[in-house]
Amino acid sequence: MVSDGWGMFEVAASSSEVVNKGTINVQIMNQTTNKPESSINYTLTANADPSWVHQDKTDKIGKIQLTNIPTGQYTLKLSDPELSIVPVESN
Repeated sequence: MVSDGWGMFEVAASSSEVVNKGTINVQIMNQTTNKPESSINYTLTANADPSWVHQDKTDKIGKIQLTNIPTGQYTLKLSDPELSIVPVESN
């Protein structure tokens, strides 16, 4: 679990994915209630190229699922630093 409303992620492609693309799949949780948080603004920025930015909101169950992301390291920042970023297992 990553706290303080930000996290660093590395996106790596698996053999079944398109070459040089990967997935980020996390859920945003309230640290006090331990419940998912919906409609939270977030910003994903590529560490190697800060001009690569993706901004959006979490879905109705607090999830962020991004596919076909170029491989590399990223920083994910949330609009509320009191929330936690929890990795989600892919199905």
